[in-house]
Amino acid sequence: MKVPKETVRMYKLNSKEEVAIIGGFDIRRNDGVIATISFCQESI
Repeated sequence: MKVPKETVRMYKLNSKEEVAIIGGFDIRRNDGVIATISFCQESI
């Protein structure tokens, strides 16, 4: 499922650091766990 670009989710990397994921795609497993995939495109 595609997530709107306005959606921002915060994920913990460890006990001290978090990362913001903007937009992306959600994949839901049968047990309910959700993974978010986000791509960064940079132009030179």
